Amino acid sequence: MLRHSAPAVLDRAYREIDERGITVRRIEAPLTQEQRAQREAESRRKKEQERLAKEERMRNQALLDAYSSEKDIEVVRDRTVRDIEKSLNLANESYAEAAKRQKELSDEMQFYRNKPAPKALLDAMKENESELRATPASSNRNRRRSMPCAPSTTRNGAATSS
Repeated sequence: MLRHSAPAVLDRAYREIDERGITVRRIEAPLTQEQRAQREAESRRKKEQERLAKEERMRNQALLDAYSSEKDIEVVRDRTVRDIEKSLNLANESYAEAAKRQKELSDEMQFYRNKPAPKALLDAMKENESELRATPASSNRNRRRSMPCAPSTTRNGAATSS
């Protein structure tokens, strides 16, 4: 087998041939830095797509393992939605009570406009402000509510997102 070890051959494509002149193998030219970068980027993109597809298959399999039918999925989804709505209602009620209390305390503070307010009133105001900030309804008040739910299907079997 003839081998070319000349440095001139190392930076371009070549072929190895045997004693009879038959090509044994072809050696491609080394990739340029730009080509290597493109190949690596493509490889990373492909791996990411494969990872995402695998995650989706796993999620779908988990749903199939957990529920025996579409009806089971819908029952759990509906129960979860009801629980979330109850929690939101409780948070909204708590926020409304704290807001009402804030108005009462503010009205009472008006009485002490030109005099020092009692420490108990100042403490109640601080506590009420903390309650308002801590209530989930206060941070979600004007935000659109979004709930991730299991996908449902239409009558013709097409998947939709809830």
